[in-house]
Amino acid sequence: INFHFSHQFNDDISDFGCIWQKQDINEFYSIGHSVHSERVNDACWVDCGQSTYLLTGSNDCLVKLSKFENDQFICVAELPPHESCVRGVCSSCHKDSSVSLLVTCGGKLSMEFYLLDHQTTEMSDHCTASINSNVSFLCSYRTLAKSTIDHRMNIVRAIPLLPADSRCHLCLAGDSDGLLHIVVISELGNSRGTTIGNLFSDSGRPVLCIDLLRCYDRILAFVGTTSGDISVWNFPGTVAVKDGNCGLNCLKGVMPHRPIFVFKAHHAGVNDLSVGSSPMSSTPMNFCIYICSVSDDQTISICTLYISVYSSQLCLKRSCLTVLQCASDSPLNSIKLVLDQSTFHQIYVSGHDEQISLFKLVTIEDGQPQIKFVSSSPLGTDGSCLACFHFTKQGMPSRLIAAVGGEGVEILSLDFDIIHAAKVLTEANYLLITAGAGFSADSGLITYEDMPVEYRDFCDPSSLIDEPVKFQQFWIEFSRTYLYTTPHRGYNILDEWCKRTISSLRSNIENLDCPAYLSRPWYVYTSNVDGHFRSFASFQSSLCEIHGVSSELKCACGIGYSDGKPRLGSRWMKWNESFSSMKSCKEEVLRLNSDVLEEIVRAKKEIVCHHCNRPMRPNVLMFHDSDENVLRHLMNEREKYQAWEGRVEDDVVNNNRKLVILELGCGVNVPAVRKESEEVLVDCTDRIRGAQTTRGSASLIRINPKNAEVTLERDYHSISIHSKAAIALTQINRWLAVLNGNNSRKD
Repeated sequence: INFHFSHQFNDDISDFGCIWQKQDINEFYSIGHSVHSERVNDACWVDCGQSTYLLTGSNDCLVKLSKFENDQFICVAELPPHESCVRGVCSSCHKDSSVSLLVTCGGKLSMEFYLLDHQTTEMSDHCTASINSNVSFLCSYRTLAKSTIDHRMNIVRAIPLLPADSRCHLCLAGDSDGLLHIVVISELGNSRGTTIGNLFSDSGRPVLCIDLLRCYDRILAFVGTTSGDISVWNFPGTVAVKDGNCGLNCLKGVMPHRPIFVFKAHHAGVNDLSVGSSPMSSTPMNFCIYICSVSDDQTISICTLYISVYSSQLCLKRSCLTVLQCASDSPLNSIKLVLDQSTFHQIYVSGHDEQISLFKLVTIEDGQPQIKFVSSSPLGTDGSCLACFHFTKQGMPSRLIAAVGGEGVEILSLDFDIIHAAKVLTEANYLLITAGAGFSADSGLITYEDMPVEYRDFCDPSSLIDEPVKFQQFWIEFSRTYLYTTPHRGYNILDEWCKRTISSLRSNIENLDCPAYLSRPWYVYTSNVDGHFRSFASFQSSLCEIHGVSSELKCACGIGYSDGKPRLGSRWMKWNESFSSMKSCKEEVLRLNSDVLEEIVRAKKEIVCHHCNRPMRPNVLMFHDSDENVLRHLMNEREKYQAWEGRVEDDVVNNNRKLVILELGCGVNVPAVRKESEEVLVDCTDRIRGAQTTRGSASLIRINPKNAEVTLERDYHSISIHSKAAIALTQINRWLAVLNGNNSRKD
């Protein structure tokens, strides 16, 4: 999988479109970011709308807030230092709020609370001062019992309380004596500058990790300890503010006296855990909670809780435990679960082997989940903590950004648009491939924008009359270039997807299928004249080249006529005086292979039709072209394509089928193919919406390094991938293997 490393290595890595095929990828690594002078113990992302920050705590007693922009940290601000090492940091924010709560904890059982204002900070020389001015101190937490430097908070997590206008948050911390500290914090603060909370005794073993999850009006807390046990606590999730004051006494509901569920997750201490919930499709009031954890025992443990809701009460129906042994060659330190219904559920882990590994969580309705390895990538740190953030920005790829802490902070990202495209393709019954000049450019061919000056002159059939030899040699040279240029890897990938569908081999797109009256469940619609798609048997009978192909020459006897009438002008009159209407001329085609081309180049003379002795021209649609010999062929090809496309639309609408339009390198200067992609998407989707009862679908995957956006007035399903087609197809193909379970872990 193409993890993209820290910013200084992005350009190097992007040149390796197929990095996963290399035998030794350990040569590609990053030194990361030296945010702290000592080990980073905890990290979390803080999303402030237009700005994104990373909050980190370290053994150097410092808490730092780093602004993340353009794949790098542009400035770092320090919060007031702790008396001892900082063990835990977290943030909490109400939906649509303009402030975030920041929490830090560490030695002497201390917790500090701050507010971060979301106002936009412009990048300038005073960026660090601007961040500091946006952070305000709220209060500190102190226990009533006497604490020493050896007593410390190991972890803290926070979550918003409802209703949102209460502006309150529940904070839960775990200490080295096995106690849980629960605090309710108001964004309004208090005049004392300090706050107190309640203590709960867990198992008496030091608490190492905590995660919080909202379930309706309750908050479930998941607590991991050095014993290897994980306990589940059920806390109230709503608050009633009284006279402007907010505290534990304002929580609505019964406080727990003991955990509602405890299970043995590991044989060693639980170093980290991550929790997520997913609804069960059978009944809307049933859902699953996945508790993922890692330990020094090198295992990944997932406990699945099946929860039902009765009269606003959470009822645990049953549980199951899935354990992946030997998930790593060394102890694992951190884990993050990312539930994603549009692609697949992801588990990220890191540890002492200085790698980040990605696993796929396969959920089965009423069955035991499975954990499957996807890929791993080397790091420059031991992964003491792991924070993930889903980054979405207009005009930019949708990515998951992972910050891995240890001796420094390593930033990695994963392109979700690539994964989403692969997911859509796995479900496709029909595939329409639309290709423009950018797809050819990936093979090293020049596009219209970079054509030589004389291209526009020789792309007009009238120049054949004035300079027939120069005209022909110009196009012959193009044909030679196209013939001797090897199609890039993207063509092979498309060919493999399609040809394996009609063979006994397993395809990465397994659902391509069509009724007997359609010869193929795929079609290629392209404006390229290089003829590269013809090199692959899969596309020869399902190919519409709307501008023709340069590797064929046709008799030019018809260039002087338009719609059956002679073109006006003295040059056309002279040309048409000797016009031949022989049927054999109209059917004459000279196909250029390497032998024919080399013979023509050596002869350096005019190429003529052996029926009428008139010059020949490429079978390419040119500017101001009215040659019936060319237009008739192109019209026949278009009619075949339109018949296929119409029948596909009918099948999608009437039989709940899925159509995917895969657009490759179609620019905006000559937008004919680009428009065709959008028209098919709009027409098919509108028919589906009109039918109402159908479950068919149409999706557009647009791959273009410059113009990948889809700007349609209504909401149509599209995926924009800002990349060259050859690189994107390689990455999509790898993800298809992952989603289909065709990959395996290599030693």
